[in-house]
Amino acid sequence: MWKKSINLIIIIFFIIINFANIDAKEIEAKTTAEILDNKLGWSISIPNLSAKDYTLPIYELEIDSSYLIELYANPEEDTYYPAIFTYQDYQYECEVRFRGATALHLPKKSWRIKFDDTNIFDAEKINLNAEYRDNSIMRNHIAMKLFQYLGYPAPNTEYISFFVNGDYMGVFLQIEEVNEDFLERNNRISNNLYKAKDHAASMSPLTSYDAYYTSWDKKIGDESDYNDIQSLFNQFFYSTNEDFETLVNEEINIDNILNYFAIEFVLVSLDCFTKNLYLYFNPESNQYEIFAWDNDATFGNDWNGDYQTAYISQYQTPLDYQILFQRMMENDNWRDTFWNKVDNITNDGFTYLSTEIDTTYALIKNDIYQDNNKICTNQEFDEEIECLHNFLIERASFLDGFSCFNRISLSNFYCSSAYPTEDNQEIIFRVESDDAQSVYIEYIRDLDFDEWVDPITIEILELFDDGNHNDFDEGDLIYANSLTFADTITGLFPFCFKGSEFYYPANDFFYLSYIRTNTLALNKTITPQDIIEQLRIGNIYKIETDYFIELYNKSLDELDLSYCYIQAGNYYQNFLLAENTILHSGDTLIITSNKIGADYYFEDLQVFGNLFYEISIGDTIKILSPSLNTLLYKVCEQYSPLENPDIIINEINYNSSSAFDTQDWVEFYNPQNYSVDLSNWYFKDAEDEHIFVFPDNTIIEPEGYIILCEDKIAFNNLFPDVDNYIGDFDFGLSGAGELIRLYNIFDTLIDSVMYDDELPWSPEADGNGATLELINPKLDNALSENWSASLNYGTPATQNSIFSDTMQSLPISFALEQNYPNPFNSLTEIPFSLLYKTFIRLNIYNLRGELVKTLLNGNYDAGYYTIQWDGTDNEGKSIGSGIYFYNLKADNYTKTHRMLMIK
Repeated sequence: MWKKSINLIIIIFFIIINFANIDAKEIEAKTTAEILDNKLGWSISIPNLSAKDYTLPIYELEIDSSYLIELYANPEEDTYYPAIFTYQDYQYECEVRFRGATALHLPKKSWRIKFDDTNIFDAEKINLNAEYRDNSIMRNHIAMKLFQYLGYPAPNTEYISFFVNGDYMGVFLQIEEVNEDFLERNNRISNNLYKAKDHAASMSPLTSYDAYYTSWDKKIGDESDYNDIQSLFNQFFYSTNEDFETLVNEEINIDNILNYFAIEFVLVSLDCFTKNLYLYFNPESNQYEIFAWDNDATFGNDWNGDYQTAYISQYQTPLDYQILFQRMMENDNWRDTFWNKVDNITNDGFTYLSTEIDTTYALIKNDIYQDNNKICTNQEFDEEIECLHNFLIERASFLDGFSCFNRISLSNFYCSSAYPTEDNQEIIFRVESDDAQSVYIEYIRDLDFDEWVDPITIEILELFDDGNHNDFDEGDLIYANSLTFADTITGLFPFCFKGSEFYYPANDFFYLSYIRTNTLALNKTITPQDIIEQLRIGNIYKIETDYFIELYNKSLDELDLSYCYIQAGNYYQNFLLAENTILHSGDTLIITSNKIGADYYFEDLQVFGNLFYEISIGDTIKILSPSLNTLLYKVCEQYSPLENPDIIINEINYNSSSAFDTQDWVEFYNPQNYSVDLSNWYFKDAEDEHIFVFPDNTIIEPEGYIILCEDKIAFNNLFPDVDNYIGDFDFGLSGAGELIRLYNIFDTLIDSVMYDDELPWSPEADGNGATLELINPKLDNALSENWSASLNYGTPATQNSIFSDTMQSLPISFALEQNYPNPFNSLTEIPFSLLYKTFIRLNIYNLRGELVKTLLNGNYDAGYYTIQWDGTDNEGKSIGSGIYFYNLKADNYTKTHRMLMIK
């Protein structure tokens, strides 16, 4: 370990020379700390090395000076740098970087340390928070302690003293990562876990699927699949009060959720209602839960670390825009439970916190006094402890007997038309109230939908219950008024209802200038008649669990579908088309649950995704206006077919000769007369974790070949004339035979072969130089008799050496062949031949002998046939995984084969 402070001085010198371009005379004239402060905005102090009596656990980090320079010069980079970590007698190789968001630009930075191997923390990563903006350095710590004291999961925290290259960096708070280890420690199964990253994470639906990636970071689960929270947030947003109550009782851990909001409300944690939280789905309870995170801006502090006395009486907070919380507050029982929790926190919880503050102060005081990199003086640190105690006393006093979130509810929201036009410029708004109150419409006319940060002006329209404003009878608790837009005004105008100082929908216009969330709107660019007359709902396609809806503009004019909805199934399944969704004359728009797949199948069309719900046969697909009025609809009577191109496993090299060792490779053949894009298709052997994803722009030409190599260099050295190969896959092929599989981007099994190194498969391919070659790509490659050993060392990317095109013009007998691929997961082909014209029946049965599907039932001529089965029954419904039997009856001939569907 380096133990002298001269190292830090040298590092600082190099930083100044390389990154600040400071004049040499200026260096002579000022101290290093002054130069850092003036030129780089840093205030890192030269450590006080005379103090040796640290009482907190000591973490030491050794990192090359050049890496340290890079870290400080580029704090926002995600690059990790190698280092050595030491704690007590333990030493580990690790990688480090800075962590945080705005905190990355503070003088005292937070660190993330990632370990390569097992360590004393039993964690892949540890977080060391500088807590720089907090004079007490304990707000985050005591908030997590409060959650735990009240019996709810929260990250563990511990104070340490941190040294880098022998220099004291100060006191840091080690805070547990919310990950699989956290879930296991809290007796929860690893499952979908999201971190709310910005204030658009208000649990309101987002208009763009990409916005989910920026606002919600999926920590556990498929990182490309946000359908679960898309569906959940839509139900929060659109459900009726009755359905919302059922939803919450079934899918929300009410105690956990209300406890979370109660604690954050009491602590005035303004940054933790619509961000800085984790949303987790517990598969054992089938309910969502929230875990706390990053509570440094609490106990009276704002996010800059400034204490605000006004926060003592704070109650109008970003909770006003938290969809789940606001809707729960419309329920009397949940609202009472919330306030009971608030009372418990300010009584029992605050008593606990008062002791915890004193305990923590005594624990860290010694080392804090020696921390020259903290934001405050030692006296200010001491004073901050008294500030925390005062906050507890004054906040408890304010909340004693206090309540808010009481409202007179609004319902039956009405907008006469979402389209102000020249012929209909007057738009009537109407709503019903449970009791007399002031009711308003708030709307925006200056939101620039091409920009994301412009300020907006909120305008107000008062609604009346006087019988004179389209509100029916005076005093009937129905409020209304009308709004007229001038002819010169065009565009989108978001609006919402407001009563008892609460918004409907609850997200209001919160964060709308930065991230688009669903809101009601007016669209003064087209008329509803334009959409009804010009727009058509076309085909509905389904592949596996993905759906594709065609919207077609049949007119000569463009259609602006901004903020229109696509609804199917349940009324809350509203898929919003974002701003600037323009459909030009003759164009088709594809609405899809799989944008990558749609780009593949509809490469020349405009694609919009990701649709988060299923479309069943019999569902009515509706186009709704921006104010949720139905414009047109179509019943889904059937799914239109989308063909999966055949790609055939045509040659296998699974055990090279030592004299000609190309390593393993597999040849794929395209029998189509068109090119097939294999980008993001994938190849597996028998082990599901063994997977190779085909790179972007992997194209297989018509009737062409492509080679997948275990080792591209080894393959190219021995086949230098072959150029259409990809790799490297890192799992190899078994020399004793195994299952190999090819899947497309929809996870559909396209082809599979279960080869072997023993008869009836050709043993010559097992280490003797030959490969396994398919005699003819038209033959069933699941059958060993259709394969043979190659001549010489195989024929990659060319016609197989044992290729035979000898085919009988007519069958010599009735025959039912094995289906292929087998096993399959969505589509398989069943070959059969007829000796002469006759009546045939081809049926599918399950293990119980029950009829699943009749594929053929009629007269057919002599010849060779292949029939496809898509895994559906006679009613068109998808069936489950399992063993099925298919039976052919033709005159006196009958034959049955078994097949396996896997999903």
